[in-house]
Amino acid sequence: MSATPPAALPPERDPAGPPGPPPVRPPSLLGFLVTLAVFALLGPPIGGLVIIVALFLGLSNGMSEPEHVAAIIVVLAASWWMAYPLGVVPALLAGLAIGLKRLWGGGAGLVFTLATGLFIGLVIAFGVADLGGDPALHDLAIGIVAGSTIATFFCWLLTGGIGRAARLARTAEARR
Repeated sequence: MSATPPAALPPERDPAGPPGPPPVRPPSLLGFLVTLAVFALLGPPIGGLVIIVALFLGLSNGMSEPEHVAAIIVVLAASWWMAYPLGVVPALLAGLAIGLKRLWGGGAGLVFTLATGLFIGLVIAFGVADLGGDPALHDLAIGIVAGSTIATFFCWLLTGGIGRAARLARTAEARR
């Protein structure tokens, strides 16, 4: 009689081996709807704030009169309410892309998120840049691209981007 060792079980099933990766919740319709809600509610004000800062920096460049700078601040701050009517559709498009990628594409990573925000911002910025050659429109276009990308990133973080990234890193380390 020969003593043959039993076949080794994979590490996930070996009781003496390291534990397997933590369970990952499958994406749900509720998670998709929460993603859309976060993007619709928080995307426009975040993007609007970035656009206002970009416009302020562009418009106040070279101004030495404090009252001109103060007037620009007042006008831009008063225009922040326009972030919702102008930004809710792009924010929902970004939320839709990220939510659908999470539902059916295996998750929306950082690169996909940044590319989504950048793409949406560029599409809108090209439309704004075609309005004319006014330098303020170029500042607005830069602000739109930056605002769209930054707002998409922060909404992604708020809807679980960091947690998903951490789970994926732990899963990759456990498989090594």
